[in-house]
Amino acid sequence: MIDLNELAKQAFIVAKQRESNGSNIKTDTVSMLKHCASEVVEAVEAYTRSQWQLNKNEEEIELEHFSLELADIITCCLIISGKENIDIEVALNRVMEKNRLRAEKQFQKNEKMKITNINQESILKTDEELEKEINLNPDYFLGGW
Repeated sequence: MIDLNELAKQAFIVAKQRESNGSNIKTDTVSMLKHCASEVVEAVEAYTRSQWQLNKNEEEIELEHFSLELADIITCCLIISGKENIDIEVALNRVMEKNRLRAEKQFQKNEKMKITNINQESILKTDEELEKEINLNPDYFLGGW
C-alpha cells in the first residue's frame, strides 16, 4: 500500500527543488492552492474535450490525459500536506468516514420518507392494491437501486 504521508514529503521536496532551480512553481500554500485550482480546470478541459470535441461518450473518454490531470491535482494536495505537516492519511480517513455517515443518514432519511409515503398511500389503497403495486415493482422499497 502507498504511504501517502511519505509521498507527500517526497512531493514537497521535489517541488522545493524545482522552485530553487528556477521552475515556474511556488511552494507556499496559497500559491499551491491556486495551482491546484488551475489543475482542476485542466482536468475539466481534458474530460470535456474528449466528451464534446471528439464526440465520445463517458465510456470512451480518453482516460490517459484525464488521469494525468487528476494525478496533478492529487500531487498539489500532497505538496501542501507535506509542507504543512498534515497527516493526509488521517485526514482522508476522517473525510471518508464523514461521507459514509452522511450517506447512511441520507439513506435512512430516504427510507423514512418512503415509509411515510407508503403509510399515507396505504390509507387510500386496499391491501390488494398495495400488494399488487409491490409485486409489480421489485424495487419498491429500494428506491430503484
